[in-house]
Amino acid sequence: MTRPRLARTLLFALFSLLPGGVRAQDQTEVVESLYVRRGGAPIWDLGTGTTGLARAAIVTLRAAEERGLDPRDYDVPRLDSLLAAPADPDPVRRAETDRLLTGALARYLRDLREGRMTETPFAHLATATPVDEAVLLLERAAAGEPVEALAREVEPHLAQYRALLRQLSRYRLLSTTLDPRPLPAGTVRPGQRYAGVSELWRRLVSFGDLPAGVSFVPGIRYDTTLAEGVRRFQQRHALTPDGILGPATRKALAIRPEVRIRQISLALERLRWLPPLEGQRLIVVNVPAFELVAFDSIGAGVPALEMRVVTGGSFDHRTPVMLQPLRTVEFRPYWNVPRGILTREIVPLLKRDPDYLRKQQMEVLGVRDSVLGDSVTPGILDALQQGRFRVRQRPGPWNSLGLTKFTFPNTDAIYLHGTPDTLAFARSRRDLSHGCIRLQDPAALAEWALRDAPGWGLTRIDEALTGGDTVRAAVVQRTSVLIFYTTAVATAGGDVLFYEDIYGHDEQLRAALSARKRRN
Repeated sequence: MTRPRLARTLLFALFSLLPGGVRAQDQTEVVESLYVRRGGAPIWDLGTGTTGLARAAIVTLRAAEERGLDPRDYDVPRLDSLLAAPADPDPVRRAETDRLLTGALARYLRDLREGRMTETPFAHLATATPVDEAVLLLERAAAGEPVEALAREVEPHLAQYRALLRQLSRYRLLSTTLDPRPLPAGTVRPGQRYAGVSELWRRLVSFGDLPAGVSFVPGIRYDTTLAEGVRRFQQRHALTPDGILGPATRKALAIRPEVRIRQISLALERLRWLPPLEGQRLIVVNVPAFELVAFDSIGAGVPALEMRVVTGGSFDHRTPVMLQPLRTVEFRPYWNVPRGILTREIVPLLKRDPDYLRKQQMEVLGVRDSVLGDSVTPGILDALQQGRFRVRQRPGPWNSLGLTKFTFPNTDAIYLHGTPDTLAFARSRRDLSHGCIRLQDPAALAEWALRDAPGWGLTRIDEALTGGDTVRAAVVQRTSVLIFYTTAVATAGGDVLFYEDIYGHDEQLRAALSARKRRN
């Protein structure tokens, strides 16, 4: 089985945690505004025996886990105990309970619409739900409209979101039925004997990597059918799809469904952070997947282009998450060496080899960017070290940016670009850059980005790539670049792909959400 093409699988996905807070639990203003409109009248008739509406609302809150949320965040244990208790004759306490349920529903609908974090990579693009709009939702619930219907209305209307909900349900079921037993150690190739054949078969069928209808043939050989199932499992878990049952594959097979549930839940949370994107052209990079896809329209579902990428190193060059408009495509660009790379890497090389700049087609720029050539004197070296002079690499096939650069506004000096080093794209893990994103096929992306730009047909692009001058082309059709981070992606074919949390963003987000529970 060939590796699933991203064009058939990746519809969308999402996002890394930036430093920020967790959304406050109360919705005091919304709740108070609702009761003012009602003249203080109760909504749920708690304590009078007429609790059908309240019970239906609590059923929806109790099922918050089906959307990757925690029922405890919406006071479900307390509400359950209050409903189970005899009717309270005290009108003051009944009013407090009424407001408790109303506040829980307000938080639930707000969290589904906006997510639970106050600061996200997209907070500056989002608009908080106005109080009046939130009150209207609650009034509809008070009028008898099912809370489940309201929840479906406010949560993201994205194919990826719906597909992840289905996978969440599937893995929640697996968590109750699958008990991964340790697989025998060893590296096993097709045709070899293996004592764990029956357990491996059972697990691959449970995960969907072997069809449930395929009959198990008792034996102790790791046959081609099992190897095909392992290969499919490896493809879904960002492992080398060689069909060999080795330590990394056995480790992935031993991960319990509860871990995958957390990954899917965090992916759903990040999707709730997004501003509306439907209908626009979009370049999407998923950092831990090391993949780029380009969509003619997000609503179309099928990407127009896909390719491998190299992203920032996990130790100290992490690629940030962002959403920005694509502005220009630059052909045969100069590479202006960032100051950090210059002082940490190039200056020490120059001290050992004064001819380094000449060998690398680089040159020194002095005051007012005057070109000083590629010779290095002690004075020039000192000016470079102090930041008074800088270095750039001349355009050409040797340039670290390749022949094409894609720019969009951001304060981190991040851009997409080509590279003369194409060997890295053969690696399964590709977090190797200083933060910018290297493209496997930059010419194809340039053709797609400039498809509607006047005068920028294939012939003009070829001329720009092979010419001697640096040429910039403006992107005229509205196109955004979305750099995101998600370790769980649902596919159009009904699968789910899992990736390593290379930057630890999943763990950071999980910890932030757990701290939220401890404070409340």
